[in-house]
Amino acid sequence: MIDANAGGPDDLLKFWPQLQSEVSQWKFNPLERNGVPVTTEIEEYLDVVPPERLPSKHVIRPRVLPTSKVDITLRRSGCYGTCPSYAVAVATDSLSFSCGGYVVASGEHGDTIDAKEVRALARKFAAADFYSMDASYRANVTDCPTFVLAITIDGKTKQVEDYVGAWEGMPSIISELEDDVDAMAHDQRWINGTEGLVRSLQSENFNFQRTAAQDILKQAAARGEAVTLSELLAACVPLKPIPPPAPMQPGSSAAFNQSAGLAPAAPILKSSKFSPMRAQVGTIKTIKIARWRTPRIRGRRQPFAHSSPTEQIPMSISGNSLSPTASAT
Repeated sequence: MIDANAGGPDDLLKFWPQLQSEVSQWKFNPLERNGVPVTTEIEEYLDVVPPERLPSKHVIRPRVLPTSKVDITLRRSGCYGTCPSYAVAVATDSLSFSCGGYVVASGEHGDTIDAKEVRALARKFAAADFYSMDASYRANVTDCPTFVLAITIDGKTKQVEDYVGAWEGMPSIISELEDDVDAMAHDQRWINGTEGLVRSLQSENFNFQRTAAQDILKQAAARGEAVTLSELLAACVPLKPIPPPAPMQPGSSAAFNQSAGLAPAAPILKSSKFSPMRAQVGTIKTIKIARWRTPRIRGRRQPFAHSSPTEQIPMSISGNSLSPTASAT
């Protein structure tokens, strides 16, 4: 990082001095020209959100015993874009995953899970006062995904809806718990085709000779998942078009009959020089300015200095955002 400057309305720019030192520490993968790193200007957006709205009334949380039955579910909807939609459920006796749109491996999937780990996560829910949270945190915006997080401990259930909840003061621990559920389920293998996908499919007796396997391979290739690509090829996913099945009714057609298959991509996939795609530069980073807790950049978990942790910071929720521009090498 060489330099960082901010632009935007005055009511938001007054927070820039508090953020500048943190932003100056950001690092990016360098962009290259002819294999040589070049100075690049990158534009980022910082969302300034209100203080956390902590529970005003506290519900007695259920105890998590060594024999407690726990069910935790997380549903993420689609958006006006390419947000993956899916539902994941982790329980003391099972793990299930249902894929919707914009995922690598569609359909229903499952795996085994350690009941002790599920109960440990349930204790984190209880310690976070999850049962006292509001039922819904909805921002007055459109086209964004909705997340619904729910837990049942020995029959006692609590559910929280998160629709850009940070803009409405939703405590950040809720987003953290959502991420914990994803991590426990290792669901990135089905969503983005990360390592472990092929082993999971093999345990389900998945047929790698179907067009569905070709679709998975193409999706994994688009995401640059080299390990998964190698494993799919080792599982003998065909690269040439598969003849579609005969129509079940006159006038109907198979979903893949207009596809060119994977033949054009075969030389690339077979090449020993194939490597993962570079990490995308310029991804959105959200800075949360919260009351009663140290602000942080989501995903980075790195605090920045704040003059008064207990000072209430007045906010004006609008469609405007700080718009810093930064140079990186």
